[in-house]
Amino acid sequence: MLLGKLTRATHDMDVLSVPKELYTLLGKYDINTNVEAYIDNFPYNFQDRLQPLPFGGTKVQFYMPSLEDLVIAKLCSFRDTDKADVESEAVRSSLDWRLLEYLATDKDELKASILNDWRYRDFYIRYQEYVEKWRP
Repeated sequence: MLLGKLTRATHDMDVLSVPKELYTLLGKYDINTNVEAYIDNFPYNFQDRLQPLPFGGTKVQFYMPSLEDLVIAKLCSFRDTDKADVESEAVRSSLDWRLLEYLATDKDELKASILNDWRYRDFYIRYQEYVEKWRP
C-alpha cells in the first residue's frame, strides 16, 4: 500500500507488467494482471524509478513504482480511495515534491505518456489543487 505508507485494506493487488506464464498463478492470489490499460496514468519513464520489493523470492523479482509515480497515477484516476490515499499525512510527508512537480509537468514524463491533451488538463487541475492544499 503505497510503499508501506498506508495501512488500509485492499481487495487486490494490481500488476502493470507480468510474463504471461504467471497469469494463472497470480490470479489464484487475487493479483490483478489486467491493468495495462492504465499504464498511461504513469509518467513515461516510471520504469527508471522502480524500486525492488523486499519479497524474498528467488525466481521472480517484484518492483514498485516510486511514491511520486504512484501519486501521479492516482491523481490521474482520482477515485475516492485514490484521493484519500494521496491526501494521507504519511504519503504527503514522504513525497519528494520537486520530483512530483517534474513528473507532473515535464514534457518527457506524464505529458509523454497520457493519451490526450484533455486528459492531461483534467489531471493538471487536480494536481494544482493537490499542491495548493498540501505542499508544505
